Amino acid sequence: MAAVMDASFAATLFLPDESSARSSECFAETASNGIIAPALWQVEVTNIVVMAHRRKRISTVVIGQILEIIDRLPVVLEPVLTPGQRGRVANIAVSHRLSAYDAVYLELAIRRGFDLMTLDSALAKTARTIGVNVVA
Repeated sequence: MAAVMDASFAATLFLPDESSARSSECFAETASNGIIAPALWQVEVTNIVVMAHRRKRISTVVIGQILEIIDRLPVVLEPVLTPGQRGRVANIAVSHRLSAYDAVYLELAIRRGFDLMTLDSALAKTARTIGVNVVA
């Protein structure tokens, strides 16, 4: 099944100290069915890279290499939210005590009927509670 991939899951694909065989396997299995992410995903994964550098987990040279990897990932980005979608994101965030950043992934998975690829435990728990399949 196609899936929505959040930034926490994506980090396992490009940060050496977060990679896992399981994540790579899940990604490979899902990629052929299609992976999408909200427009916010680009900013979130870029921030993960910047913060990894700031915390001295990666070098400046590696930043460029990782950004190239990210650009090659077969992830289709959704356009910015419509007012109705933004309202549903806010409702999910308030109802389930999630950040709007996390709720945007869940709203997209619900709207498209896709699985959710996340390693965020609170987001995964909420997704499962409301019937969204979590891939991790």
